[in-house]
Amino acid sequence: MTKIRSYVDEDFKEVRRILRDTELYNPEIDTEERFRHKANRSRGSILVAEEEQKVIGTVFITDDATNVLLTRLAVEPKNQDNGIGTDLVEAAEEKLIERDVPVSVAFAETGNKELKEWYRKRGYEAKGKYTMMWKELGQGSIDGN
Repeated sequence: MTKIRSYVDEDFKEVRRILRDTELYNPEIDTEERFRHKANRSRGSILVAEEEQKVIGTVFITDDATNVLLTRLAVEPKNQDNGIGTDLVEAAEEKLIERDVPVSVAFAETGNKELKEWYRKRGYEAKGKYTMMWKELGQGSIDGN
């Protein structure tokens, strides 16, 4: 039975492994410090799917009070096509509904037609054509130390 729960610091290595295995890992942003900061700042902003006490999937929720984004949806390859991604997205959507968020936005890699179709089957519509832009703002620490 798959259990969906909030991320804890001890999940970092498994989440990182899953992001690597699904080619979503970015060493510049996928650091233990950043995950800890995100999870501590907004409880439930990183969800994990767990089976037999092993993390097998994850999804990130980013909420800036005007937009809510689902990102980093990843399920380890050997557990794909078993409904775990759907469980993660539905759990994220339930959290958003509890907070009266009217719209959920999910990111899919531009060329990933399979993932775009997967989201369409779950009621999502393609809107716009965007590329994520990134800029480092300095050497400061995320937690302000």
